[in-house]
Amino acid sequence: MKALRMNKKRTGVTCLRVSVAAALLLFLALSPAYLLQASGRQTDGEDYDNDTPRWRGVLRVWHVAGFKTHTGSVTAYLESCAAQLEKARPGVYIEVTGMTADNAEEKLSRGERPDIWSLPLGSDAGRFAGLLPAGVEEPTYAGNLRSMRANGAACALPYLYSGYYFIGNTALIQKMGLTPPDGSVDAGTDICEDTAFIENLRAAMQSNATSRYGALYAPPLLAARLGLTGKLALESDFMAGRVPFMIGDAGACGKLTRRKDACDFAIEVRPFGKFTDQVQYIAADRDADGMRARYAGEFITLLLSREAQAKVTLLGAAPAVLTTGGQTLPCTTAPETPQPDLYAILRETLLLEAISAVDSGETALFDKYMRAVLGRE
Repeated sequence: MKALRMNKKRTGVTCLRVSVAAALLLFLALSPAYLLQASGRQTDGEDYDNDTPRWRGVLRVWHVAGFKTHTGSVTAYLESCAAQLEKARPGVYIEVTGMTADNAEEKLSRGERPDIWSLPLGSDAGRFAGLLPAGVEEPTYAGNLRSMRANGAACALPYLYSGYYFIGNTALIQKMGLTPPDGSVDAGTDICEDTAFIENLRAAMQSNATSRYGALYAPPLLAARLGLTGKLALESDFMAGRVPFMIGDAGACGKLTRRKDACDFAIEVRPFGKFTDQVQYIAADRDADGMRARYAGEFITLLLSREAQAKVTLLGAAPAVLTTGGQTLPCTTAPETPQPDLYAILRETLLLEAISAVDSGETALFDKYMRAVLGRE
């Protein structure tokens, strides 16, 4: 009897095992689509949160630096904004890399591309950027800042800008009997409108006292805008205390005002005025699609938000969005900038004409191209 009960028990266990195996086989046979879907979701790095797909991966931002701000690093600023988005979107990581235009071209030649571009004014956005990602809207900009466009549609949006400064060597100005810009020149006035100072500067550039080193170091484009003619000095000679005047960007101004070892003489600084070509744009790469485009759009929207734009002033730069407030840049609050798409085409030509105008005094062609890029034709 005992043996019979043991046989019946073994038979029952065997039947149970067979039933379980059959059920598993039936489940696998009837649900391959579900299993494949689950497997694919895991491989692609997606899962579901309240039936909403959440993407996991790395977005790459290439910051092509076009200029230096007064304080800090634009790359570090972008990294801080990236960290904010990463916190809000677990599983999304944003890698920010600062580089020159040549670095970017080299990477592109190797087949590399980012998901998001930070581009300076003068870039051919059509080569890099596509349409704005869904949900990204153009804000109201400061001054005459404009979006970059490709095929008539906005593709890159300005998110910060900087300006130029007129810097004078106080002791050398007094020693040479020169006159600095009028102290009333402020954020609302262009030095180009200070005719008395410009006449003084023209005389200084022709003076025997400045014949060896020159009276002014300046980018040719800005010297031509002032209608100056003659020899332009070297930046190193201004830093060495041999030249009375310099027009520099915010980076140079910040270096001189922060570091005692940058120069051993007292300086005075005035904002150069309304004109600037120092504008930085943000755009999604033309190949970014799907979830990459979606999160690129979120990053762009974040950069243009009131909070992120207010932080731009910590760099000594100016926010591009007009409604932000908190403007602390000692430079124009109503920038006059070139049209981005036309400037990308005419930039090199304009520079050559500027050099020619300063060298020869013939300004007709330079003035024509400048009017064109400013939209005054």
